[in-house]
Amino acid sequence: MLAHLTSPTLLLSESKVRSNLQRMAERAARHGLDLIPHFKTHQSATVSAWAREYGVREVTVTSLRMAQDAVEAGWKRITIAMPLNVRELPALAELAQRVNLSVFLTNAVAAEALAARRIPGLRYFIEVDAGYGRSGVPWDAREEIEGIVAAAGEAGFRGFYVHSGHTYAAGGAAELARVHQSLLDIIVQMREGFGGRPLEFAVGDTPACSTQEDFRGVTSIGPGNFFYYDLVQTELGACTLEDIAVCLAVPVVQVIPARGEVIVHGGWVQLGADRLPDGRYGAVVRLQPDGTWEARVTSGAYVKKLSQEHGTLALPAAWLAEMKPGDLLGVLPVHACATVHGMRATGETVVVP
Repeated sequence: MLAHLTSPTLLLSESKVRSNLQRMAERAARHGLDLIPHFKTHQSATVSAWAREYGVREVTVTSLRMAQDAVEAGWKRITIAMPLNVRELPALAELAQRVNLSVFLTNAVAAEALAARRIPGLRYFIEVDAGYGRSGVPWDAREEIEGIVAAAGEAGFRGFYVHSGHTYAAGGAAELARVHQSLLDIIVQMREGFGGRPLEFAVGDTPACSTQEDFRGVTSIGPGNFFYYDLVQTELGACTLEDIAVCLAVPVVQVIPARGEVIVHGGWVQLGADRLPDGRYGAVVRLQPDGTWEARVTSGAYVKKLSQEHGTLALPAAWLAEMKPGDLLGVLPVHACATVHGMRATGETVVVP
């Protein structure tokens, strides 16, 4: 499996992805929720096909290009989870002729532009901000929300979407639960305020969707990172090391015993530039002949520094004694989304058991 690898290669574990999908599908079913996963992390036709086997019938993406990729992969119900870019309305109109398409609205100007296009069948969510501070209408801005609905038209209004990205800043399980409960309280208040409408309330952060058991008021979940998980998610308690489904295989190009380091071909272009609070850019693991890897972190084995194509890895003395140029090591990513995106442009992905 590994013998033919000559450059940084993303190893994708089918068994781990399927296990992650199974758990999330079971969680959704347990709470009577639709699972409408976000495809921004995996961006893979292969993984997309696996998702169908676990009951997924609708997907979320973040761009027109990703939506077009999803159409090519056979998906018929797609939501673009990005505030509407009015410059893309002609392309969206064409896409809406082929699939059931939904978009995000966050302001009346975009809503008016959408209404003026009169795109048959296109529906919309209003994205609300429940504390993350990114895009979206403040959840309690009732007049602004009603103005968007009035401008866009009631007929295509599906409901509200919230991404509680501030769960990623939680300092532990208790704080994560507190952020999630705050969101649920907001949803309850919004349901009361917009009573009488059969509205959807969709949420989409992987940490809460992976750990919480209270989803009152929610109709669907749309996590994305859960397909692969990563070291950030393990730090948050959303997964274990065993659940991380991707590993970057990197060739050793220089061994420097005096520094306790090796240099590998694999930098921020491939891995991404995210790092953990302790400064690590990734965890180094040993690869098995079949392309799988040890699901454990060894003290002293980590990515110390990254430049564009170079990676500096710190290794324990016992590992260094065995290393030579041409060997392969594995790196568990800090942020899988960034690693996958980088490897789509610069390298190969290989499916392993």
